[in-house]
Amino acid sequence: MRDQYGSLQVLPLGPDGAPATPRTLTHVRAVNATAAGDTTVWTPAPGRRFVLLRVSVEASNTANVYLKDGAAQLTPQVTMTNARGQVVYDFGPAGYRSAAPNNALAVNLGVAAASPGIAVLALGWEE
Repeated sequence: MRDQYGSLQVLPLGPDGAPATPRTLTHVRAVNATAAGDTTVWTPAPGRRFVLLRVSVEASNTANVYLKDGAAQLTPQVTMTNARGQVVYDFGPAGYRSAAPNNALAVNLGVAAASPGIAVLALGWEE
């Protein structure tokens, strides 16, 4: 592909092999998880999928934390094992596309976290 000046442009490819065009962020979801098990971060509109651009996980407590796409763990795995601090995951310009429509994004804690808990911020869009 060439731009308006005739220069060759490199386009990143998405998982389907089509050019991945950067998308505009339209959804920001935040949750503070304290209970063991799943806490829903993002429930997309009926019939739609969430697409994650970035996820920030901040743990002020030592905890095993991972994100889930519906009932399954996100692939690639987004985990923090017995760690404190902040981790930001960037899924690139095409983002991480949910495996199926109507799947919710959830954070799972291995054990309950004392206050203030585990903060999760998810940025993306729905399609």
